[in-house]
Amino acid sequence: MTSSAETETFTIDELAERTQQWLAEHGLDAYYYRRVQDAPSERTIRYYRTHGLLDEPVRNGKERRYTRRHLLQLLAIKALQTRGLSHDRIQSHLYGRSDAELEAVIAAALPASRASVPPVAVVHEYVIAPGVRLSLDPDVVSTLAPDERAAVVARIEAALAGRHADDATEGEPRS
Repeated sequence: MTSSAETETFTIDELAERTQQWLAEHGLDAYYYRRVQDAPSERTIRYYRTHGLLDEPVRNGKERRYTRRHLLQLLAIKALQTRGLSHDRIQSHLYGRSDAELEAVIAAALPASRASVPPVAVVHEYVIAPGVRLSLDPDVVSTLAPDERAAVVARIEAALAGRHADDATEGEPRS
């Protein structure tokens, strides 16, 4: 059984708009390649259709309508353009692909989730003496109360003196 989303049809304007919206929402940007637009216009869609990159639209009387498959084809074209492929290579790569295969091409081109990017640690480093550096996380240091700062200074002095402060917490390196 097909869902209404799979049988929904679009005008060429609606297809261009949906493609542009999807590209913006998912961060798929082929523009960096500089030879392509970031989202296809009506003219580009007609060009793709004429050159065999896009299936012929469905005719509904005199009106031409586009389907979810056309949307997938456009997104797959953009996905392959992010890899720098020419139209000829894109055509040969996409010819005869099923909707599931088009979805896989699109998914492979999506940028990695920002959640998987490790956090960036900002650390200020100070040279105290030759061979002696002090690294501070400014976000942590700014939250220390004056007595906590004094305790940190005492630990630094103890480390420089070659002895360990009595209040060193477990798990901290001791050298």
